[in-house]
This record gives sequence, structure tokens and C-alpha cells, in this order.
Amino acid sequence: MSAARAVSPGRIWNRLLGDPRLFTDRATALSWLEEEHPNLYATVGEAHRAPLLTSVLRTQLGFAHRQRGGHETGADVLRAALDATREAGSPEAEATALEGLGLVLLDERDPRAAAVLRENLALASGIADERGLALARMHLAKVLEPDEALPLLDLAHAYFTAREEAGNVLKTDLWRGRKLTAAGRPAEARELLDRVASATGHHRERGEARLALADVALASGADPAPDLREVERIFSRFGFPREAATAAALRADLSTVTRAWCVRPPTRTRSDPGTATARW
Repeated sequence: MSAARAVSPGRIWNRLLGDPRLFTDRATALSWLEEEHPNLYATVGEAHRAPLLTSVLRTQLGFAHRQRGGHETGADVLRAALDATREAGSPEAEATALEGLGLVLLDERDPRAAAVLRENLALASGIADERGLALARMHLAKVLEPDEALPLLDLAHAYFTAREEAGNVLKTDLWRGRKLTAAGRPAEARELLDRVASATGHHRERGEARLALADVALASGADPAPDLREVERIFSRFGFPREAATAAALRADLSTVTRAWCVRPPTRTRSDPGTATARW
């Protein structure tokens, strides 16, 4: 836990599980984690004897399945994590598992995502953890219409900006841009999304911002193809093959629509509130 705190000081686990403060800098903690990986792996089985540790491990495993695209497995693991959190009596751990489950459902466009993320926000509102509350607001906003989503995103953005959490500032700007596009405010959306797309590092957010800019172009009557080409380039270069393939498929779809234009103009529809992907 001391190494985890040094690597990611804002995580709720640090407060839940304590910290013997064996590490004072991130580099040393990362080096120790790499060296001790085999021993740490061997202790996981023993950790399952305690409900709180079980919930922590299952929640992190659920997030890992989500990152690998295993959404069904991730949802099952996160439901099991919720069971463990309730046995442990930890609302903080329960909120984190709920957050993970809501995000997995959102990825799958499951309509149950909204209820889970609302429950997460309600739970986070009763916990003395401002960072967790900001995250809950940001995540719930993803499934809401712009008039509800934008105030939540503004609150989350203010928190992350005050604490100089650059990655989460970019994520909230990305979603603010998406919601502004959905609200029919493309000029404001482009300003925010251009800022995210030009950030240093944060390659996933840069690619997602370019994808959202393709929606802005579509909403403005412009050609989204240049943005889609840049999306494919970013994701291909920085190791996001699934996302690169999605961008390539959208460009191919756009080409098909363009060739068919002389026969029957395509119907353009605004993206649904939960996604940045344009549909033709």
C-alpha cells in the first residue's frame, strides 16, 4: 500500500487500507513493485480471506477486463466485488465497484448504466471524499442529456483544475466538448476539443478528442475525414489497435456515403449523448 500511495496518491484505497509510509518517491516505489511482482502475485490468494481486500482485488480485476475489451467478464467480476464490499461494510469500496460496473455497462451501451452511475453518485455524495465525488459527477454526466450533464462536468472540472490533475482536466474537457456538440453548440465544443487534441501526451484523450471533432465537423456541415485520419494515426502510433480500427471503419463508411451521394443524400444524425462517434 505504501508503494501504491507513492505511485497514485489520490486513490481511495490509500485511505481505506492505511499506509506504513515505506516509500517517499514514485520512482523507488515503481522499481520495488517491479522487483517484487512474483511475491505480490503469490499473496493475492491469501488476500481473498478478507472481504475488503477481496473487493479491492476484484474491482481492479474488473477494470483490467474492461481495458482488454472483456466487458461481460468485467461486469461479472465487478458484481462479485460489490458483494464483497457489502460484506465488508465499506461504502468507499462499494462506490468504486459501482463506478466500474457503470462504466462497463456504458461501454456496452447498456441502458442500466445510468441507474448504476446515479447510485454511485448518491453513494459518493455521502462519503467524505471530494475526489471520488468529482469522478462520480464526471462519469454520470456521460450518460445524461447536455442540460443535466454540463453542470456536473463543470463541477468536476473545477475540482480537478484546482488540484492540477491534468489527466482528469482533459477528460472533463473532452466530455464537455461532446455534450456541447450534442447541445448544438459546435463553436464552443471545438474550442474545448482542440485544447484536448493538442495536449502533450495523454494519447487516448487526444485521439478521442479528434474523434469528437469529427462530430463537430459533421454538425457544422464540414468534412470529418481529416479528423478521422488523424484519429487513426494517433491510435495506430500509440498502441490502441481497437480504436484505430474503429476510426478506419468510420472513414470507410464515410467514403461509401460520399460515393452514394449522387443517388440519395445520407441522413445525418447527431451522436447520442454517450458517445463521440458520428453516425451516417
